[in-house]
Parts: sequence; structure tokens; C-alpha cells
Amino acid sequence: MDRRLAENERQLNQRCETMPGMPASSGWRLDYEGREMQGREALGRRSRKALGRKRRLIPGRQGSALKKAAALVLAASLALGGAITSLAEEAGTAAGSQQIEYADLEQLIKGANPEVQAKRADLDHWVGEYEAARDEIMENRARLREDAREMKDDGDLEGSRHYLEQAKMLKESADQLDKQIRSLNSASNTMDIRQTEDTAILAAQDVMGTWHSLSLDRESAGAKLEAASYKKEKLERQLAEGMVTQADVDQAEKDRMAALGKAEALDGELEQMKRELCLLTGHTYDAAVEIGALPAANLERAGALDLEADKQTAWGNSYELRSQRHSGFSGTNKERHSRDRSVEAAEQGMYTRLTSLYGQVQTAKTSCEAGRTALAGAEMDWKAISHKHELGMISQEEYLTAKVAYMEARAAAGRAEIEMLGALNRYDWAVKGLTLE
Repeated sequence: MDRRLAENERQLNQRCETMPGMPASSGWRLDYEGREMQGREALGRRSRKALGRKRRLIPGRQGSALKKAAALVLAASLALGGAITSLAEEAGTAAGSQQIEYADLEQLIKGANPEVQAKRADLDHWVGEYEAARDEIMENRARLREDAREMKDDGDLEGSRHYLEQAKMLKESADQLDKQIRSLNSASNTMDIRQTEDTAILAAQDVMGTWHSLSLDRESAGAKLEAASYKKEKLERQLAEGMVTQADVDQAEKDRMAALGKAEALDGELEQMKRELCLLTGHTYDAAVEIGALPAANLERAGALDLEADKQTAWGNSYELRSQRHSGFSGTNKERHSRDRSVEAAEQGMYTRLTSLYGQVQTAKTSCEAGRTALAGAEMDWKAISHKHELGMISQEEYLTAKVAYMEARAAAGRAEIEMLGALNRYDWAVKGLTLE
């Protein structure tokens, strides 16, 4: 029987040693020859660590700085090494296409984002480890109580008493592990995962907006390249007829190469944004995906924002303020007053940032309205030019020059729409609790 208990202890200690960061505890052990108590040193190094811990922070906690989101996601993706199945790619395969829609970004982030998946897996892993250690302790406690009853029946009252005392100590150890499990499942850890989700969703929205903005610029650059190429070909024909000089042709070639370089640079930027969006949404970086359209900017909603009411909502939702308000504190009155001043400063900083984001929304709204007006005029001009070109009333060069002007107006109006959408998104996420500069 004593050998069996020694083996149980060895197995428990061996299991505990695989759990980094387990706290110090009151262990148990018998001197199996003399049955002398050895205090709380017997659960083993890992169990002793596990049972004194106040709370375990999930590895990889981060703030809400949006500029770090893409890099963090890339690092998480590489670290996972493909171990996490991409729910986004499974869905795309089932549907026969790989389409990333703006309305699906939240679902894709929560279900397939590598950093979110890693944090959830880490939390589940450690909860499982603590639960398994607790269950083993309770199994050993049950065996001790059973053996204590047998000793009592055999008349070994002293041995029975020692075993019952150790069973009681094991119960205390199990209770400590229960506290650790509750700590892991606490609001602070689940809030950290939600903050990671929200940050990644906003990052994906911004990246998708940037991709569309670059697409508009690429269309404009394509029109310029088309016009520059036509002009160079025209001058080459005129050079053969002696109507222009070689210097004119050379300059046209420089202009064409500049337009080509701009188009190729935009192609590279578009590919980079596509890769970042793939990583954020759980696809492989080189997945064959199509990027869906953006929703129209809601100018009416932008004009109806209630900044003062939103400040109060943001105060209750702010991840930063909630973390500060809910964190435990013990110290002198001077230290407490200093902490209160820090919380108050953080609140004022949050109000200032939200006010700034509100101003950005209103500025973007004005730009968006101006862009829509300008685009309406450009579209009318373009229709007239196109009609004249069909009738042969203007030259190809004049037509291409007008096309460049129209595409530039279209790109400017589109960028204003995208900036309006992004400004409203950032404001909304700040109200929901993210800290945004």
C-alpha cells in the first residue's frame, strides 16, 4: 500500500513538472517506514509552484495599439506553423470560392485569426492542465481516506490519523487549484481575448479599406500608362515623318516608364495588403482569394453622432479603464491617491481621443460630400467625352487625356468614401472600448 502511494505521488509530481509557472504549495508526503509527516514539501516542485499562484497571465498579452496588429498576427501565424486549421479556407472550399467579404470580417477574425486562436488555445490548455492536476490530487485524497478507514478497522489509529491529515491537506491543495482555474476563466483573461478580437477586426477593416484605395489608384495609374504609351507611339510615328525630334520621343519614353513604375509599385502594395488581409482572416498569406466590395459610407449616421453620450458609453467599455478599475490594489494612502490620479488621467485621455476621432469623422464627412459632388460632375463630363469619341469628334489622345482626368476624380472620390468609412469605424471601436490614437 505504501509503495502504491509513493507511485501515485511520483506520477502526480511528474505531471506537475510539465506545467510551467505552477505555484508553491503545501504538499503532502509520508515517511513510509515511520509514517512521520513531512509538512507541505511533498507534492513535488511543480505542484508546489502550482498551488500558491495568485493568477496566471496568458502569454502574449498585448495592448490595443493598432499599428502592431499586422505584425503580431504575422508572428502568431508563423509560430503556429499551420497547426491551426483555417476555418476561413474550409468555408471557402465548401463554397467553391475564396471570397473575403467586409461583412464577414468579424466572423473570420473570431473563428480563424491566428492570434485569437492561439490565445484561446493557450487558455484552454492551461485550464485543462490545472483541472487534470486537481483531479489527480482528489483521486489521491480518496485513496488516502480509503486507506485510513482500513487502518482504523485494523486498529492502526495512529496511521489512520496521519493519512486523514494528509487527505485534508490534499483537499486544501485542490481548493487552491480551483482558485487558479477560476482565475484563468476570469473576466480579465476573457476580456483580453475580446480586445485581441476587436483589434484584429479593426485592423482587417483598415487593411481592406487600404486595398480598395490602392485599387482606385491603380486604375488611375493604368489610365496614365495607357495615355503615356499612346503618346510615345504617336511621337515615334511623327519622328519617322520628321515632325518631332528624338528628344521629344525620349521624353515620352521617360514619362511612359514613370507611369509603368508607378503602376508596378501599386501592384506590389496591393499584393502586400492582400497578404496581410489573408493572415488576419486565417488564410495562408498566398491564398487565392478575392476581396469583396466595401459598404457605402453612412453620412447620415456620421451627422447624428452624440459625442457626450458616446463618451459615457466609452467610459464603461474601455478595456484600458476597466483593467485599471478592476485591478487589485494594496498600498499606502499616498500610493492609492497616486493610482486614482492615474486612472483619472487615463479617463481624460480617453475623452480627448474620442473627441479627436469625432472631429476626424466630421472632417471626413465634409470631404466625402465634396468628393461625391466632384465625381458627379466628372461623370457627366466623361459621358460627354465618351460620346464625342464614339462619333469621331475628338482624337484618341484627347480621349485618353480625358480618361485620366476622370479616373483621377473617381479615385479621389473613392478615397474620400473609404476614409469616411474608416473614420466612422475607428470612432465606433473607440466607443466599444479600444484605445486608439
